[in-house]
Amino acid sequence: MIRNKPYLLLIVGFALLTIFCFLANSEPTIVCNIYDSYYVLNVKYSMLFYAYLFGSASLLYLFLDSFKINLSRMVIWFHVLGTIIMMLFFFCIGYLSNELPAQEKGIDYLLDTPNYSIYYLIITLILICLQILFIINIFVSVIKKMKTPHTFK
Repeated sequence: MIRNKPYLLLIVGFALLTIFCFLANSEPTIVCNIYDSYYVLNVKYSMLFYAYLFGSASLLYLFLDSFKINLSRMVIWFHVLGTIIMMLFFFCIGYLSNELPAQEKGIDYLLDTPNYSIYYLIITLILICLQILFIINIFVSVIKKMKTPHTFK
């Protein structure tokens, strides 16, 4: 079943992220420093955002499947697995950047802290490229469907 419909993994991801979002503590944050700007993301709300992203992508896949628009299976697998793996990396890096409680982070820790912002940037760029690949796959499949002659039986 999953071999023919890999977007079901996105539905499972949607369900898991939604459940984890309601079980998560609202204190943990992900801090991203880009040049002189600091972005602080609440882990609970970022999980909810990605749950909605997974849910909307799976609904789009279901919509395309119901209209019999045949997407490239290899590109679908690449998109689904790439998105799930990048999300896991995103939250693992968020966990690593908050590995010590706030009161234990002294000046020595701040001086030796690795810059996780570049990792966030790379993951975000990969996710954007995967979404663009998904959109290209949709356009190519729709154009192929429009070029094929329709036979009515």
